[in-house]
Amino acid sequence: MVSGDLLKRIRLSRGLGRKVIADATGISERTIGGWERFESIPTQKQYDAFIKAVYTLEPRELGNKKKTKKENNIMGKIIGID
Repeated sequence: MVSGDLLKRIRLSRGLGRKVIADATGISERTIGGWERFESIPTQKQYDAFIKAVYTLEPRELGNKKKTKKENNIMGKIIGID
């Protein structure tokens, strides 16, 4: 399983707050924060939902620029979903 630090870096690289991920996945902000602080680890189902949310939220929902294909490919390689 990936580290909480990596999950946080992935989330922040997309400019996402915990609340946005929580709203998209149904996983509480507190739970996501616990992963990031190494207090708990996500189940496989939670991890999959987290990654899906990070990479499928539309830029208008994020209020940020859309990541380029190259940026997405790089992150995919980092987390092993290329």
